[in-house]
Amino acid sequence: MDISSSGLHAEDLKNLIESNSNRATIQFDEVIGHIEDIIIGPTFKNIRDAFMDQNYYHFEDSEENKLIYTDIFQSYIQLVEAHLESELTRRIPELNFASFFNEIGHHKNELDGEVFELLRSFADFLSFKQMMIDYKCIEKQKLLKYIQS
Repeated sequence: MDISSSGLHAEDLKNLIESNSNRATIQFDEVIGHIEDIIIGPTFKNIRDAFMDQNYYHFEDSEENKLIYTDIFQSYIQLVEAHLESELTRRIPELNFASFFNEIGHHKNELDGEVFELLRSFADFLSFKQMMIDYKCIEKQKLLKYIQS
């Protein structure tokens, strides 16, 4: 399409592209804000802690990855995704998840913090495994304190 024949000038086209880009960035930031609210909330913490309580004992701090780890990882992904999707849909009914995940790809070099650690734990088995091992260490420390007191 010829820009001049459509009535759009190069500057108008540039402004339109920037406007769409800014709108996508604003929506991305809004979704991230809601995800932060969700994951620091008590409901999410209870869901995650209950899951880890039920499964941490399977994990060992070794190079070996047991077959059960994969099943537990998949269950975790399904559980957390279902909760996030439910909460985000409730808070932002018009949210387009495909666009949001596409936007994550555009921002991947800028992503830092607890929210992005959590999002990475969905895609990265080793991050998930480390989270479970860390939780296991915390539970062992609690048990030792209890025994010593």
